[in-house]
Amino acid sequence: MPSKIDYVDEGWPVVTGCTHCAAGCQHCYAARLASTRLKHHPHYKGLAVNGRWTGEVRCNEEVLEKPLHWRKPRRVLVPLSGDLFHETVPFEFVDKVFAVMQNAKQHTFLVLTKRAERMAEYLEELCRKSKTWTVRFDLPLCNVWLGVSISNQDDADRLIPPLLECPAAKRFVSFEPALEDVDFTE
Repeated sequence: MPSKIDYVDEGWPVVTGCTHCAAGCQHCYAARLASTRLKHHPHYKGLAVNGRWTGEVRCNEEVLEKPLHWRKPRRVLVPLSGDLFHETVPFEFVDKVFAVMQNAKQHTFLVLTKRAERMAEYLEELCRKSKTWTVRFDLPLCNVWLGVSISNQDDADRLIPPLLECPAAKRFVSFEPALEDVDFTE
């Protein structure tokens, strides 16, 4: 799904839906879109009402292989309207997402979460599991950037330390909506 975010070419809706977990969630653009313009789209139908998530989260297996068919290199937001590291998304599904990202090296994947601790837990487990699998993940994946979405100092203090623990080609912070000044010096 093409994106209007200036640093993203494509959104990959492998996970849709979410639950509010931080102050910035009160202003979630994805929930607003899911409850208005996208409310009849099969991936979003029933996931948000009046700009608020209902709490249902979907893993959309049918779009998993899409990036493998895109020829032109793209910057891809993962996921477009949800959180790959939501508590209800099984790590087995996240394994499939990472396998696609590993095999679609022509693209740059920007994985954005508000659940950095779960992302760090997953990547630690992936490193351990990968040693016993036939298909190995060479972490960090050179085409995968890991990021956290923050809105205030509390988010920064809670989410940035676990992000820094994650093996990543690049790490980034999305500071939106900016609800207060944040001191990044520490």
